[in-house]
Parts: sequence; C-alpha cells; structure tokens
Amino acid sequence: MTDNNVTDNLLTDESTLPQNFGPEPEQVARFIEHWAPSGGAERANFPSFAHNLCDVLAVPHPEQGSPDNLF
Repeated sequence: MTDNNVTDNLLTDESTLPQNFGPEPEQVARFIEHWAPSGGAERANFPSFAHNLCDVLAVPHPEQGSPDNLF
C-alpha cells in the first residue's frame, strides 16, 4: 500500500519545484484571452492552438506525421 500523503505533498508542495517551474501567469492569461473567443472551431484551430500551447509550456512542437509514427 502506498502512502498517499507523500504523493499529495509532492503534488502540492511548491517548495519542491524548481524556482521558475511552469509558465508565467501572464503568459497563461494571454493564451486564454487569445483562444477564449474561438468558440466551436476546435478542429479548424487545433494546429495553431497546439503550437501556441507548446510555446506557453516551453515544450517542443509536435512532429509532423510519417509512416513510422502513425497510429
């Protein structure tokens, strides 16, 4: 049996995170403000949305599809 308190502390104790962990709140606010009015056009906007989200999260952009990585 695992100790849930340890897991909970790891997930909620900000002192265990690196100092500049995650996006700046201003970046997140700008992202939400930009994408909130998109309404029901999720499919049409997905490529731009994913690209912008990767920028906010500081992660690599998705790679293009190829025969090797198709599902």
